[in-house]
Amino acid sequence: MLLAVLVVGLVTTVLVMGRGTGLRFGGAWDCTKYNFTVQQNGDVYVQNSSTNPEPSTGVDVYINAIKVSTLTAPATTANSTTVKIGTVVVPTSGVFTWRAVAKADARCDDSGQYIAPLNCNYYEIKVTP
Repeated sequence: MLLAVLVVGLVTTVLVMGRGTGLRFGGAWDCTKYNFTVQQNGDVYVQNSSTNPEPSTGVDVYINAIKVSTLTAPATTANSTTVKIGTVVVPTSGVFTWRAVAKADARCDDSGQYIAPLNCNYYEIKVTP
């Protein structure tokens, strides 16, 4: 029995390594190298700077902790360039936070904060003595 397990393990290793893909377990994305950004204008980007290609995934985007959209990140090659995956509506004034979460692996999420410019009319008051 032990010999059979060893043989199966050896054959599996040879087949996997022979294809040059190495071992990859489901959900084992390197989230430190698969990143999302939401720009201050609402544009959403993904970049895969890892050494592995990644499949397409849905991306939930939150603004001020409210889910505003689900976008689709395309399949990416290893060390891919940054790709725009869509645009979401963001506040035009005050502070807002954003968070983007990969649906295929919820550990792959990124977040940030912007201080949007205030939209207000400018009035000048002159005081003369």
